[in-house]
Amino acid sequence: MTEEQLRTIVSLISGTQAAVVHLCNVLDAKGIATKEELASSFEATAEVFPDPLGAIPLRHIASGIRSSSTPEAAAELDRVLARMRPPSPPAAG
Repeated sequence: MTEEQLRTIVSLISGTQAAVVHLCNVLDAKGIATKEELASSFEATAEVFPDPLGAIPLRHIASGIRSSSTPEAAAELDRVLARMRPPSPPAAG
């Protein structure tokens, strides 16, 4: 595996984790579930996950949910996700 391939994999995983944290923020904002409930759920899943390596992203997500409690952190996450979105196609005309 090349360094570029490894960086690509890490970026995909990080982006996916950021997206999950963002969705948890949306669920919290809509009153569907609190951030603490969601973070605890990810941690509980990590505890019973059969692969210790696979449990690491679950714990990172839980940590990200908890650390996104400030408005500044939520705004930063939104900025990061906005940069990850593919560009919009040109308007037909």
